[in-house]
Amino acid sequence: MSRWDELFDDLEGRWAEAARAEELGSVPDRVRRDRASIDLAARLTGCLGQPVEVRLPGGVDVSGLVDEVGDGWVRLTEEGGACVIRLAAVTTLVGLGRAVRPGTVASRSPVAAALRDLARDRRPVRLSDVDGCVHEGVLMAVGADHVDLALLPVDVAPRRSSRARVVTVPLAALGSVRQG
Repeated sequence: MSRWDELFDDLEGRWAEAARAEELGSVPDRVRRDRASIDLAARLTGCLGQPVEVRLPGGVDVSGLVDEVGDGWVRLTEEGGACVIRLAAVTTLVGLGRAVRPGTVASRSPVAAALRDLARDRRPVRLSDVDGCVHEGVLMAVGADHVDLALLPVDVAPRRSSRARVVTVPLAALGSVRQG
């Protein structure tokens, strides 16, 4: 092997080593870039069937199993039934794993569709708004951008809701609606 061959082999080896080092150095950057594109819905979808704790304004806490994730909302299953939570109202989450399913939101339906499912049951609910105020009653109607809640104590039969005062809450001000 000539001196020139040795020199070129050495340069080629150094170049390959530098390329490997550069590639390994860029992995964390790629991971950070990929992580930055993951939204909360994808993280929640990765937790389907797993327990999470959600904190809403006013110190309202909800714990349950992630049942369904939609466009801007999540439904948790808890002992008393289901709870639909607007993601925009969430202040903190505990228990989210690292697993993600980007682009696989279980439902593209808006939060109003999930609320209509709760209203159909005519079961008593606790509605919390983004200020942390909690209202008890029965969902009477779900509009395109609001809900009507007949105000009743949770232990009062829903059929008496026709005589109850009704509060209308814009969906933008809704934190969660929890059965039971």
